[in-house]
Amino acid sequence: MDELLKDISEIKGVGPKAKRELNNRGFFRIRDLLHYFPIRYEIRKDIKPVSEFLPGEIGWVKGIVSKVKMSFTRYRRMAIVTVYFHDGKKYGKALFFNQKYLLRAFKKGGWVLFYGESKAPDEESIVFTMTPSKFEVFPHEPKESVVPVYGRVGSLTSKKIQRIIKSIFDSFKIEENIPEDVLRKYDFPSREKALHLIHFPELEKIPSLELSEVKRLIFEEFFFFQLSLAFFRKREKEREKKRKLKSFDVFGEIEKSENIKLTKSQKQAINEIIEDFKSKTPMKRLLQGDVGSGKTFVALTSALFMLKNGYQVAFMAPTEILASQHFSRICKMKAFSGIEKALLLGSSSASQKKKIYKNLESGKIKFVIGTHALFQEKVKYKNLAYVIVDEQHRFGVAQRTALSLKGENVDILVMTATPIPRSLYLTIYSDLKVSVLREFPFGEKRIKTFIVKEKDRKRLFDWIFEKTSSGKQGFIVYPLIEESEKMELKDLETAYETLKKAYPDLKIGILHGKMKPKEKEEIRKKFENKEIMLLITTSIIEVGIDIKDALFIVIEHPERYGLSQLHQMRGRVGRREEGYCFLIENRGIGEEAKKRIEIIKNVNDGFKIAEEDLKMRGSGDPLGKQQWGDIVFKIADPVRDIELLEIAKDEAYEILEKGRISDKIERYFNYLENLRKEVDFN
Repeated sequence: MDELLKDISEIKGVGPKAKRELNNRGFFRIRDLLHYFPIRYEIRKDIKPVSEFLPGEIGWVKGIVSKVKMSFTRYRRMAIVTVYFHDGKKYGKALFFNQKYLLRAFKKGGWVLFYGESKAPDEESIVFTMTPSKFEVFPHEPKESVVPVYGRVGSLTSKKIQRIIKSIFDSFKIEENIPEDVLRKYDFPSREKALHLIHFPELEKIPSLELSEVKRLIFEEFFFFQLSLAFFRKREKEREKKRKLKSFDVFGEIEKSENIKLTKSQKQAINEIIEDFKSKTPMKRLLQGDVGSGKTFVALTSALFMLKNGYQVAFMAPTEILASQHFSRICKMKAFSGIEKALLLGSSSASQKKKIYKNLESGKIKFVIGTHALFQEKVKYKNLAYVIVDEQHRFGVAQRTALSLKGENVDILVMTATPIPRSLYLTIYSDLKVSVLREFPFGEKRIKTFIVKEKDRKRLFDWIFEKTSSGKQGFIVYPLIEESEKMELKDLETAYETLKKAYPDLKIGILHGKMKPKEKEEIRKKFENKEIMLLITTSIIEVGIDIKDALFIVIEHPERYGLSQLHQMRGRVGRREEGYCFLIENRGIGEEAKKRIEIIKNVNDGFKIAEEDLKMRGSGDPLGKQQWGDIVFKIADPVRDIELLEIAKDEAYEILEKGRISDKIERYFNYLENLRKEVDFN
């Protein structure tokens, strides 16, 4: 057995409490901890003794502790821990405010290392005084070094995690997991050597993207991800549909019953989906299109085709509010009258769920709309043939595969409003065919975007009151629900109370993630029925509320959102007529945030927004966590590391095609097979 697959409790220094905290964060096996990489490196160079560290300097200073005392300020009785330290020639003084516990951290005669800015002394015998931002105590004289800094895990500090990882290297064998011929081909070092460099760097070799050890770990992440895609794709090809489908004029039926005109690209996408329905292998197709391009009508038209052929269809949304909205919309559509429908949510009552489960298994319910609840273990279908997944980025490859196990060779359509660049397509979506919507049902979608300065806030809100009084609706988006002592940001609840006082006749409502599902649905319906004209909300609306008469959106603190998220929120308005987006500019924001806001102001095209978003996210932290939709890469970045991604893809597929499967890769495939059957949708 691979020693790295052993439980983390086998590691020296991991007791019951540490095991519990690590398990809570997803660390179960030894290898999980080995791939918990530092978030940054602290480079301790140019360490000076006390006598050489002058007032006004910023850096590292070392010395021997001579005295530690605690005093209190005259006002407010704030505790001050003072550490006197020397180098045998001169003395320095370090002050720590409101940190009583540090009184026990420093021992007389022990070595200390401080980082901070020194200031002029307040005593003749002291060279300088400082308030350190970092410190460490040592049993010996500290040397120049590179110290990895890990993200805290519960009560486990960076130092504790470093000691645990050292224990792994001291006690366990780190076996190779990439075929030897692949390592030789690209001149990659061993797994052990690469991991050792990441966790125990040296001043002469600080981890960077140029080093072969780092490239090897990036390749490894891509390699095993591509192996999983290849494995799932091979499994799909082994299955064959035996469905017989009758053709009918699905375009005519939808257009006539709903009084709409499908665009050319909508019709093309629907035709592509229907062709996939008729093919022998199960469909896995990605439908991408900008906000408002009509993806939902493509999904519903194709669903109608399958329903008319007598099969069950499931439509999964990422949030309950969006699922409820889809259900409400479908219930009003003439095309779906006479078809038994149901809404299944996690918050549905036990009696509701029991009834829906029974009617899905018997086949009475043909069309079910909901959230992850659609694919829980208790849910059984009679003849599920088609699954639609809205906002694809919330669901992973293993989940997509697991969906198909709820029926016989299920066809799957996943939708996203975020255009997919080539680098991401090679990773997250390479198991899918793609359809793209580039037209808009009501002509080119145009939203005017303005940057509003704080001094113009009153004028903007007067305009909002005027528009809502004349029957138009809109949103104000806040980053916080309630006031925070830690962040100087405007919050939703304070704004709600302020606006109610300033505009007593304004029909105003609140919607946020902490509300109960029943409350959210009640607010959504009131907004839809124009009982609410202005909705004060959070980014929860990014993949939610679809109100045709929504004219404007105001985004407070736009600097806190990414480009794609801002574009998604902006897309909530301007469905029937030209919409307005107002970005409230705040003082003191960084240059990158200003650049993002300018891009949103000047660019309406979602595909261009996605390209700019990727450019700005770009290289990122070489060893930082890179999150792309449902995938979290620990060290790899599909945009930055596109070349390594492509060679990893080639090698993974060649191994599978030529049958060069080692014992380790075979074990990995067994793990994937179990994952496919046991994916948790909670």
